[in-house]
Amino acid sequence: MQHSILNIAQELEGFQLVDSHLSFKGFIDFLKNRKLHEKTMKVKYLEFLVNHFELFGLRQVSANLIGREAPAQTFHAPVLYKLVRHPTYLGLIIAFWVAPTMTVGHLLFAAATTAYIFVGIVLEELDLIEVFGENYRSYRDRVSMLVPWNRPE
Repeated sequence: MQHSILNIAQELEGFQLVDSHLSFKGFIDFLKNRKLHEKTMKVKYLEFLVNHFELFGLRQVSANLIGREAPAQTFHAPVLYKLVRHPTYLGLIIAFWVAPTMTVGHLLFAAATTAYIFVGIVLEELDLIEVFGENYRSYRDRVSMLVPWNRPE
């Protein structure tokens, strides 16, 4: 039984079986990966283009704690949001599907998370239309969801 558990653990990305013990060498290499950290910083930059305090409800909670109404949200589309409506989701989908080795488990993960993202996009856009109305509808008509191409007029 122990041998089969070690075989499963060996399949996990970032771990290696060394003399019947799991090694974290792969995990350490993962932490040292400069390109990965650069991409992570780009994703964080994209996230901060959207107001984090508003995104996570902190702005609304803080306004409520001090007895004020939360200010009305305003719609804006900074930088990459002018090319695609969901650049962070696009980055996640690319990250899920671009794997050096596509195992059955990773394929299942990539397919499931991609489907989850598409369902999330549909639900999120319904909320955005409810909040921003015609401003968001107009934006949705002009800008592609995930693939950066110009829409025909």
